Amino acid sequence: MAALLPAAAFGQVMVEGKHFELKPAEYSVAAPPTLGPEKAKGLVIWNHGRGETAASEKASPLALYFGQQGWDVYTLYRGWGNDDRTRALQIVQSGIEKAQSMGYKRIVLMGQSAGAYASIEAVRYGAAVDAVIATAPAAHGGGSTPNNAWRQNDFTMRTIWEKYEGAKARVAVAYFEGDDYYEAHAPNIRGPWVSQTLSKYGVSHFVISQPGFGSLKGHGAGQTWNFARRFGPCIYVFVETGTAPSCDDSPTTLATFRIAVPPEFPRQAGDPIAGAWQGTWSHGRYTLLAFSSETSGTRKGLYRSGLSISSERPENYELALTRQGDAASWKLGRYIYEVRPSADDTLAVSRHDPAKPDDKANALLRRAN
Repeated sequence: MAALLPAAAFGQVMVEGKHFELKPAEYSVAAPPTLGPEKAKGLVIWNHGRGETAASEKASPLALYFGQQGWDVYTLYRGWGNDDRTRALQIVQSGIEKAQSMGYKRIVLMGQSAGAYASIEAVRYGAAVDAVIATAPAAHGGGSTPNNAWRQNDFTMRTIWEKYEGAKARVAVAYFEGDDYYEAHAPNIRGPWVSQTLSKYGVSHFVISQPGFGSLKGHGAGQTWNFARRFGPCIYVFVETGTAPSCDDSPTTLATFRIAVPPEFPRQAGDPIAGAWQGTWSHGRYTLLAFSSETSGTRKGLYRSGLSISSERPENYELALTRQGDAASWKLGRYIYEVRPSADDTLAVSRHDPAKPDDKANALLRRAN
């Protein structure tokens, strides 16, 4: 792998205050306090996308999740107009050098779209970072661009990934169904190829390829609260340990989200609801539900969630259920919940706010015990 050159070696010297800014990140909600290099676990450099004239510079909910876990998060502002691949790469390396001069020992590059592309390419040149987290990497047009320029977001990127042999940085990358910059035209190509290639090179990696839950579709899916809810804890564990954790809808994922299965809710023969169930809501939150066997027309339940973001915290509610044939329901806060067993030993769950018909969510849960 090529040794990293100073930012100046890539061409024009990028001057802070003229070509870029590196400042504490702003979000759509209140930001966690900046701890500084002595107290923070490290620094996440958020690298925003690129629009024709502008793109949102607010850091993503995923970046916020890292901030809530004790990392400082700074946004690398690149400006607009002539933000091409070379310039973006120069600025990323300048941002890394700035972070090092500030005293941060651990640095993570996190980016969306063109910012993700530049972060990946910086590691190709040996950027001295602990990890790169890239969502929907792209730097070549869109599906409506003449000559199908979207294809280069795979073909050209392969020449970058193929230089990753010997890379020390941990790599997390996410691709989404319906992304007009590639997956809308050629699904399930980039993710499997990148995973296979990084495995061949012995690079620690966690590839999320077109996840089927949390309504995660389109080029901006990695910018959503749903993505941060569902994958934030998984990506965080990966960055800290170097090992891709369990993150699918299976019982082993409960440990990733620090959710314990309650032993007092065992499965019962002949009772299709009794026991513990796990899965992902349509809004992206991973959850466990547990129900007792029915006794004298009553049934008790438990609702648990694990690690989450923003003002959300792990939940642990005891439930009093109302029987409705094989189904059951309960009220929690402003929501009405309903569960109904399916023939394939899954549990359909729905939630709605009677006062707000559009405020609803659903999930298909599977056995956790």
